[in-house]
Amino acid sequence: MDTIEFDAEARAAIIAEWHRQQAEPEPRPGDPRPFGCITFLLAAVLLLVLPQLPRFGVMLPPLLVQILFWLLIALLAGGFFIGIFVGSGRYGQACQYAQKSLEWLASHPGLTDPDARRRHAVSLIRHSVVSDGPTTSDTIDAGEAKAKLGRNLQYVVAVERVLASENLSEVYFGER
Repeated sequence: MDTIEFDAEARAAIIAEWHRQQAEPEPRPGDPRPFGCITFLLAAVLLLVLPQLPRFGVMLPPLLVQILFWLLIALLAGGFFIGIFVGSGRYGQACQYAQKSLEWLASHPGLTDPDARRRHAVSLIRHSVVSDGPTTSDTIDAGEAKAKLGRNLQYVVAVERVLASENLSEVYFGER
């Protein structure tokens, strides 16, 4: 595969496009994870305090203590589940952006619009991997994407090389 080399102006345009996309506010659904963590912590503290209430002179009917106990257990489990397993939506959005750019690049193999080509290449690279809290995930399969890109693979690898040389991106499509 022949490598594409960019002149200083093209490199600057690629880096500017990266920064432009980074500055764009992405629509973000509310992240429920902090609420799950708070619920978990409050339920845990209340579960520890519940058996100590008689020592402080607070006497509750046994049925109410049982109801509170099971309610706190449910809140503890629900808070844990939401805090750990519910995503923020960033992964889904990144998948959509990467897929849209991949489809555009795959359907436009020639030099149709250099600005759009650069924009989609940067978007594909930027959204091919997403860090969503404690995890980092691929949003697209690199092997399938390489096959789908066809003639634009060289271009995407060259753009990726420019971004990696500026420590803006990791290598995903090129040689690792």
